[in-house]
Amino acid sequence: MSGLVMEFRRRSGTGVGCDVWHWCRSCRHLPGDDPGVQVRRLEPGDVPEEGELCEECAALGERMGCGLILHGE
Repeated sequence: MSGLVMEFRRRSGTGVGCDVWHWCRSCRHLPGDDPGVQVRRLEPGDVPEEGELCEECAALGERMGCGLILHGE
C-alpha cells in the first residue's frame, strides 16, 4: 500500500533562499529540478534532520495553508 510523503528541496549556495529546506509550492525561492538540488521525501510531519527550514514556507503555511509538495509512494 502506498503512503503519502512530503517533499523538501534545498539548493546549495549563498544566494537568497539557498541552504534552507523548502516545502511550499508557493514559495518564491523553491528550487526546481536543477542539477545539485537536494530532495528529501519524508512522512508528513517529519522534517530533514540537517539544515534549517525556510521562513517564507513557514509563514505561507501559517497564512494560507500552503501548497505542500506531496507524493504518493
